[in-house]
Amino acid sequence: MPSSSGASSTVVPVASAARVHVRVEGKTQTIFGTTAPLVNVTANALDALAAAGSAGEFYYHVQQTSFGPYVDQVGLYAASGQTGWVFKVNGKSPPVGADAVQLHDGDTVLWYWAQFG
Repeated sequence: MPSSSGASSTVVPVASAARVHVRVEGKTQTIFGTTAPLVNVTANALDALAAAGSAGEFYYHVQQTSFGPYVDQVGLYAASGQTGWVFKVNGKSPPVGADAVQLHDGDTVLWYWAQFG
C-alpha cells in the first residue's frame, strides 16, 4: 500500500562487479597482461588498475587532487612534466577520470605511459 506521508525514497544504483580485460604498458615494456587477461573489478577503470596491480604484484600510486584521483606512478615511472599515465577503455580515451568510467563485462582497459605535447 502506498505511503500517504508524501515522503519519497530514492533508489541509488549499486555498482556491480564486472570481468574486464586489462593491460598495463610501461615506458619500455608490458608491466601486466601481455594477453590482456580477464580480471574482476568492482566498478571502474581505476579499479581495473588496482586489480591488475594485485594480480601482477606491481606498485602504483594514486594522488588525490581537486579534479579527483590521479594515477601519478605505475611501476618505476612517476608522472613528471610532459609524461604520465593515461588510460583507454575499449580503445577510446574517455573525457572523464578513471574513477568515473563504469565498466561492463568484456570491456578492455589499457593503462599506458604517455608523453604529452
